[in-house]
Amino acid sequence: MYHKNAALGDIHKAVNWVVADTAALAALVITVDDLYKFAYQVDNGTVYLLTDHDPAVWQKLGNAGQNAIGLISGGATFSLADNTWTTLAFTAEEIDDDNIADISSNASRLTVPAGYSRARLISSVIFNAYSGATPGARGIRCIKNGNTTSAIDQITSMQAVTSTGVMNTLPIQMISRWFSVIPGDYLETQVIQLSGAAKNATPLFFQIELRSL
Repeated sequence: MYHKNAALGDIHKAVNWVVADTAALAALVITVDDLYKFAYQVDNGTVYLLTDHDPAVWQKLGNAGQNAIGLISGGATFSLADNTWTTLAFTAEEIDDDNIADISSNASRLTVPAGYSRARLISSVIFNAYSGATPGARGIRCIKNGNTTSAIDQITSMQAVTSTGVMNTLPIQMISRWFSVIPGDYLETQVIQLSGAAKNATPLFFQIELRSL
C-alpha cells in the first residue's frame, strides 16, 4: 500500500512476518520475491532482514560483523565403548549469547540462531586413567546436523597412547576451522577410543563462536 492511499487510522506494518522463535523463522516458506523483507522474532525481540532465499539467510539488523558465543560444559563420567563414536552430553550453560544452547531439551547440541553464517568450534574431553597393555588411540570430532560422513562438517583429532599410564588423564581438545552455517544448523561433539574394551571418559566443554557477514 502506498502511503498516499492509506486511510485515517490505517497501520503500515514495519515487518512482513511475526514469528514466535528461531524454529518458526526457519519454517517460513520463502521465495525470491521475498528478498529484503523483514521478520520480527518475538522470543528475542529481534528484527531480521532476508538477504538470500535459497536457502533463506536472515541478517539480524544492527548485527553486521558481530559475534556470538555459546558454551556448554560439565557432564557425568560415562563408559565409552571400544571403537564407537559417541556424542557427549553436558550439564551447564556457561555462555549463551543468542539462544544457542538449551541443555534442558537437548544436552548435546549448540544450534545456530538467525543472523549468523560462519562458525568455529572448540571441544574437550578427559579420558580417565586406566591400565592395560593396549591403551590405544583416542579421538574427538564435531559434526553438523548429525552428519558423521562428511569431511567438511567434521574435524577429527586422534591422540595416540602407546604405553600404559601415558597421558591417560590429560584432556584432548579439538579446534575447528571456520565453516559456513545457516540458522537451525546444530552442532555436536563426539569421542572415540580404541583400547579394545570399554573405558571411562568425562566431558569438559563444547563451545561455538559465530559470526555474521
